Amino acid sequence: MYSKSQVTKNVNIHLLIKSGYKYFKVNAKQLIIFSAIMTLISFLLNMCGTLGLYALLITGSLGIFLIPFVYAIWNKYCLNIVSDIRPTIENTRIILSHPIRIWTTYILFGLVTILGFMLLIIPGIMLFLTFAQCQYAIIDEKNNISDSFTFSDKITKGHRRTIFFIYLIPTLIQVIFPFVISQSILTADHNLRIFLWALLIFISGLNTILIIPLSGIVYAILYKNLKRRFLKYTFHTSVSSI
Repeated sequence: MYSKSQVTKNVNIHLLIKSGYKYFKVNAKQLIIFSAIMTLISFLLNMCGTLGLYALLITGSLGIFLIPFVYAIWNKYCLNIVSDIRPTIENTRIILSHPIRIWTTYILFGLVTILGFMLLIIPGIMLFLTFAQCQYAIIDEKNNISDSFTFSDKITKGHRRTIFFIYLIPTLIQVIFPFVISQSILTADHNLRIFLWALLIFISGLNTILIIPLSGIVYAILYKNLKRRFLKYTFHTSVSSI
């Protein structure tokens, strides 16, 4: 019998990363190109936003509309890779077939997480860990919006501490470190500023070439692992009740 303790048994982080690295090595070229495109889109939106108030409003609106679809396509692309499905534009068509549902899910997830961080750091982290898998459920299970959030809540129960550590290092390298460095550049003297700029460029390159592609694959494997455990448990539970 497949017990509840088995479904909540911690995911092996080492095996998860090891498996992710194998997929990354095989698909490195495509993943790095996709990562570079996402980085370029983000850079252009940020640069255009510095040109003035109107440019900021336009790029902000464009970013709110565009970024959810970019991330949805990226997540579907990574899911295809770890499902041994050839990642093509044809295989990401679901993103275009349900655009409003997918866009709304990603925006709501972002708003819920931001609201949690505005209240206190801990609620924001807990909301993120609880609902992060809705980004995959909406494109994998073809659920409606509320079911995607509910499904994420169910499959992450008992695993949120593990999920926290899986997301921690990529988040530090992709978000926290660049933010701290960019803020430090504003107040640094000339010599330190040169060093910080060089460090920021290095981290940006590292993110594009390794961290973003590898973490995208690892997150997709994590979702599939959590989903498989949950569905296996619910199947055995339903069979045993017959």
